[in-house]
Amino acid sequence: MSTVALARFGAFDRAGWRDPVSALGALMAAERARLFLWLPVGMAGGVAWYFALAAEPPVWAGLVALAFGLGTIALARRAPLALPV
Repeated sequence: MSTVALARFGAFDRAGWRDPVSALGALMAAERARLFLWLPVGMAGGVAWYFALAAEPPVWAGLVALAFGLGTIALARRAPLALPV
C-alpha cells in the first residue's frame, strides 16, 4: 500500500527515495483517513519513553514542551495545509 501511495504522489521511483520530506508527506496523505488511529500509538510511545527515564524530568522541561507545542500549533494554523488531498 505505501509503495502505491508513494508512487501516486511522486515521492518514490525505481531508484528509491527522492526526497524524504515529500515521501513523509505522501505517507501522511495516504494515512490521512486513519490518522486518528495513530494517536494511541504515539501516546503509548510517550508513556514508554517516560517510564524508561531514570529520574523524574524537571518542571521546566514540561513548560518548554508546552511552549513548543503551542508555537507549532500557532504556526500550523497560520500556514496553509501543504499535504496533497
